[in-house]
Amino acid sequence: MKKKINIANVILLASLSAFLPIKSFAIYPNNSDNTQVPDNPQIYLGTNYKLSISHFTDFSVQESYRKVDIIGLKSNVPDTKYDTLRVAENFNTEYNPVFKNNFSGLSGTLGYYSDKGFRLELEASYQNFDVKPHKNYNTENDAYRYFALVRNKAKDAFQPEKDVQDSAKNYRSFYSFMRNDGVSITSVMFSGCYDLLLNNDLKISSYACAGIGGDFIEFFNAIKIKFAYQAKLGISYSLSPSVHVFADTYYHKSVGNQFKNLRVQYAHTFKYAPFFTSAEASLNVGYFGGELGFRFIF
Repeated sequence: MKKKINIANVILLASLSAFLPIKSFAIYPNNSDNTQVPDNPQIYLGTNYKLSISHFTDFSVQESYRKVDIIGLKSNVPDTKYDTLRVAENFNTEYNPVFKNNFSGLSGTLGYYSDKGFRLELEASYQNFDVKPHKNYNTENDAYRYFALVRNKAKDAFQPEKDVQDSAKNYRSFYSFMRNDGVSITSVMFSGCYDLLLNNDLKISSYACAGIGGDFIEFFNAIKIKFAYQAKLGISYSLSPSVHVFADTYYHKSVGNQFKNLRVQYAHTFKYAPFFTSAEASLNVGYFGGELGFRFIF
């Protein structure tokens, strides 16, 4: 089972904040209605639903310090058990993964409002972008997830060279293989925002945010930390002095596309040295979309 970094506690804390003692709030500093002008800066908690469109580009995988060919597992294998993956002839198709969009992202926020329209926000979020099944693949056995890192291709076919036996009758192979379970991202971002009143009577304001932070990216069962940045544009509506609903669009980008020291699986012992290896993957990670949520002010 894949390791996942759980932010459920963050989301739960944000949701439970609705039951905390609350004070009046607004970001309308020039309004004469005292219920809309804060006496002092205020803290808020938020919970957000995120819809995300993946923008992943330039995928590649190589052995560490060695160039290899990437060949996918064929679509009509009966299963993906180890014995099936050890047969060189079962890898005979091109491998070009496409990543799904994520319609079930969540995030939680802790924020600080000033009385001048500025606010600071700490956000933790979780996103999962799985691999799309290729056409004609059986999704039940996950064959579309597997590919081989091939040192030697067969001369007469697009597949790894067939296994050979050594003097002790042990099989030697010319490839290793990996399984692609998609990309999971846990982000911690610190943003600065500015709110601008659009309509005092309707209590609608617009806002813009820009932030930096870190992404904990799980890719090929390894977690790598990347610097990240994001931007948001949105509107918010005051349901009450203590509860705001908001909607925005955003863009999120991870900096750095290298993922090193990834574990590979072996069909048999390699025919040639090095007999033990690892893999390096490249992937530009970015996504954009919209979010809808609530802020609870106290």
